[in-house]
Amino acid sequence: MMFDIKQIKFSADSSVDDILSCLKRYGCVIIENVLSKKDIEEIQFQIKPYLDSCDGDSQNSFNGEFTKRFGRLMYRIPKAREIVRNSIILNLLDQTLKTSAYEYKLTFDGIMHVMAGQEAQILHRDNTHFANTPSTPPVLLATLWAIEDFHQLNGGTVFVPGSHLWFDERQPTQDELACATMKAGSVLVYYGNLIHGAGRSVFGTRTGLSLQYSVSWLQQEENQALSVPIDVLSTFDEELLKLLGINRISRNCGTVDGKHPLNFVLNDEKHRSMSMTDSEYNNGQIHELDLKHSNVRDEKSTDVYYHQTLDNNFIDPASLDAIVERLKKAELITSAFSQVISCCNEDSTIEDPEPII
Repeated sequence: MMFDIKQIKFSADSSVDDILSCLKRYGCVIIENVLSKKDIEEIQFQIKPYLDSCDGDSQNSFNGEFTKRFGRLMYRIPKAREIVRNSIILNLLDQTLKTSAYEYKLTFDGIMHVMAGQEAQILHRDNTHFANTPSTPPVLLATLWAIEDFHQLNGGTVFVPGSHLWFDERQPTQDELACATMKAGSVLVYYGNLIHGAGRSVFGTRTGLSLQYSVSWLQQEENQALSVPIDVLSTFDEELLKLLGINRISRNCGTVDGKHPLNFVLNDEKHRSMSMTDSEYNNGQIHELDLKHSNVRDEKSTDVYYHQTLDNNFIDPASLDAIVERLKKAELITSAFSQVISCCNEDSTIEDPEPII
């Protein structure tokens, strides 16, 4: 029986609780008419020069010979800086990724422009960081904004409802596939471990704007600190900078010279005056900006988070057995590797390498 796409469609004014409930069940939702016609026209105008100057990738079947792609949207496409912090999406991120971390950030931004003649993309998951089980906690939430209509004939995204709850070994059958048909201005929101891929395109084009978010402790797919020049970064407000990963996720993680990274980027008079001197830092004093953006939790809140994790049953007995088996294999490999290193080092001395300048 074919999946009824209407089950995952919501309006922009739908209850976040209803959207979240569907997202947890099927692994994806479509929120319709979030962007206005004016928004879409503005995006199309801003991306056109880049689409005109890039080609498909004939050497990489995953990217697609008849699919144009480019990134660095936070630098190149000003409108994307608004979309990345859409209030509906941020609300969903608070309810999903913050169950696995204290903060989240943008991990990938890109345009995916599928043209006629493109074969269907191989089905895949965006989240390859961990083994997938029914109890794998969410670490990545993706959004794909329709800048043109998506349908079955122009490469509309194919997905497998509920596959975010599968073990890696399970593969979908043909009748388990569905197509994310949606009008321009709508957005497909899905978990990173949902099985999906661009569909086959017979005619026309379909342009998608992809913004993917991850928990703060994962390496970004696109390094935003290098993708956006510092003189442009310094014009962004604090909320956007934190979304791009210019943030501290603990007292000592993500700092610049021991200070909050926002001090480095926001180099106006206000923030310069708030920077800690070396003597203040050595004395353990926390200045206003560090205090404002500190993500350090006290013992009580950490304890609450721990118990919430247990209550959410992130690790059930079945997946725990699988994890134990993986750890045993890893231990054997580590042991064997250590023996090899030991044999190699019996008659030799390894000196510290020269520093790379």
